[in-house]
Amino acid sequence: MRKFICAAAVVLIGITFVMGGEFNATGIMISPDGKTATFKKGKKGNQTEHKMAVAEKVKVVKGVPNKDKKGQIDAGDAIEGGLKADAIAKAEKGFTARLITEGEGDKETIVEIRVTMKKGGGGGN
Repeated sequence: MRKFICAAAVVLIGITFVMGGEFNATGIMISPDGKTATFKKGKKGNQTEHKMAVAEKVKVVKGVPNKDKKGQIDAGDAIEGGLKADAIAKAEKGFTARLITEGEGDKETIVEIRVTMKKGGGGGN
């Protein structure tokens, strides 16, 4: 029984590392080929710039604030046109979103983008 519990714990820890993460990003710009994204991450005034691969079948949805859990952004309706939608493609200063990733390190990939920009587009810094 002890071996089973230890093995289960190791598997759960391994899955946690492979799962990736979820974070807010600003100034998101998608490359013309749609394969990479550059963005700023961190608190205002202490942001760092990052570059990450975008999954071939990335989901692009409207981000909806969760009323029960402050700070959590849930997935809403799909954005028609995905990464080629006007609000994303024409955002000169980039856009703001919650990014969902899989993998870790150099293999971390954006698999879902929950766009949170305000009406009028061009959100972000």
